[in-house]
Amino acid sequence: MIDSESLLQQLWSVSHANVLLLGGVFFIAVGLMRAVSSLRSERLLCGAGCLVVLGIAAVAMLMTEPTEASAGALFVSDAVTLSGAKLAIFGGVLLVLLGWDQIKLGHAADHYGCLLMMLSGLIYASSANDLVSLFLGLELVSIPTTVLLSINRSDDLGREATLKYFTLASFTSAIFLLGASYLYGLAGSTSLPAIYESLAGNTSVFARVALGLSLCGLCFRVTAVPFHFYAPDVFAGSAPHMAASMSLVPKVAGFVAIIRLLGGANLNPAMVDLAIPLLLVIAVTTMTLGNCAALIQTRLRRTLAYSSVAHSGYLLLAIAAILSTGGASTIVFDYLIIYAAMTLGMFAVVLTVENASDGSDELTHLNGLYFRNPWIAISGTVCLLSLTGLPLTAGFWAKLQIFLTSLAADRLDIRIATIAMAINATIAAVYYLSLVYRLYQPSTASPSLSLSRVPFSVSVVCGLSSILTVIWFFVP
Repeated sequence: MIDSESLLQQLWSVSHANVLLLGGVFFIAVGLMRAVSSLRSERLLCGAGCLVVLGIAAVAMLMTEPTEASAGALFVSDAVTLSGAKLAIFGGVLLVLLGWDQIKLGHAADHYGCLLMMLSGLIYASSANDLVSLFLGLELVSIPTTVLLSINRSDDLGREATLKYFTLASFTSAIFLLGASYLYGLAGSTSLPAIYESLAGNTSVFARVALGLSLCGLCFRVTAVPFHFYAPDVFAGSAPHMAASMSLVPKVAGFVAIIRLLGGANLNPAMVDLAIPLLLVIAVTTMTLGNCAALIQTRLRRTLAYSSVAHSGYLLLAIAAILSTGGASTIVFDYLIIYAAMTLGMFAVVLTVENASDGSDELTHLNGLYFRNPWIAISGTVCLLSLTGLPLTAGFWAKLQIFLTSLAADRLDIRIATIAMAINATIAAVYYLSLVYRLYQPSTASPSLSLSRVPFSVSVVCGLSSILTVIWFFVP
C-alpha cells in the first residue's frame, strides 16, 4: 500500500517526465483548436513552445535528487533514470530542430504533443521500479509513435509503415505482457526488486521462459532479431524527421527496459545463466544480419535502418558482458548518446538530400555532395566515420569500450561474440566508407543542391551533431 507522502515523493522523482507529459497533453489540446491549427506561424510557435517545455524538463531533471526505492514504489530516481532523462532531452531538442520546417501545416501541435509524450514515456521507463510502470512507459512511447507515423505521411507507403508498426507493436507488447505475467507468478509481485530476488540463481524452465518472453517482447523496441524486419519498411515509408525519431526514442526505451529487467543501475550477475545465452544469440544474429543486409541496399534510409539494427547487436553484447560481472550500465548509455548524435546527424543529411531530389533517397544522390554543399557533406562525413568507429570521433570510444569490456569477460561465449563484433565492425566499415566516398565523388547525374534549400534548423542539427561527435572524442 502506497501512502500519499510516498506517492508525492515518487511523482517528484519523475517530475521531468511529468513536465513532458503535461506539455504533450497541452499541445494535443491546442491542436484541437482550429484557430491555432490554421495559423501560418503554427509550426514556429509550437516548435518554440516544445523547446521551452524541454528546457523546463531539463531544469526539473537537475533539481531531482537520487532516491532509494521503497517497497512497492512504482518509480525510482537513480543513475539509469538520469541517463534516460539526459538522452530524452538531448534527443528531443535535435528532433524538434530536425522537424522544424518539415511538419505538415496544421499538424504541428499534434506532432509536438506526441513527441513530448514519447520522450516522457522514455523517462518513465528508465525510472520504472515495477512491471506496471515499466509497461506504462513503453506504451507511452509506442502509441504516440503510431499516431505520428499516420499524421506525417498519408500516402500508400505511409499507411503501410503505420500498419506494420502498429501490428507488430501490438503483437510484441502481448509477448512482453505474457512474460511479465510469468514473472509475476514467479515472484508473487510486480515489483522489480522482488523479481530480481526470485530470478537470482533460478535456472528452472519456468524462469527461463518468463525472462525469455519478456526479453523477446523488448526485441521489437530495439529492432533486434527476430523483430527487426519492420524497421527498413517503416523508415522508408515515413517522413524523414519521423524516421529519425523511430531510430532513437523506441530504441533507447527498449534498452532502458532491458536494463531495468536485468537489475537496474547495477546489472544482477545472479541472472547470468538465465539471460546471457539468449542475449548473445540475439546479439550476434542481429549485428550480422544488420550489417550484411546494409551492404546490398540502394537507398539511404534502408541502409541506415539496417545500420540501426546492427548497433542494437553491439549494445546487446555490451549488456551481456556487463551482466557477467555485475557492473554498472554506464557504457551502454555512453554508446546511446553518441549513437543519438551521429544517427540524427545522418538523418539531417538524408533530409537535405531528399529535399533536393524530390523525395528520393537513392544512394546516387549523395554523389558529389561536397561540391554542392560542403557543410552538409563534411557533417555527414564526421557522422559516418563515427558510425564506423574510427579515431578522432566519439564512435571510436563507444565501440572500443564495448569491445574491451566484452573481451575482459571471463566467459568463452562472450569472447567468441566479441570476435563476431570485430568482424561485423569491418563489414560495417565497407558500407559506411562507401557512403563517404560517394560524398566526394563528382557526378553530373545528381540533382543540384543549393545552400538556400537547406533549412537553417537542419544545418544546426548537422553542425551540432558533428561538432559534439568530435568533441566527445577528446572529452569522453
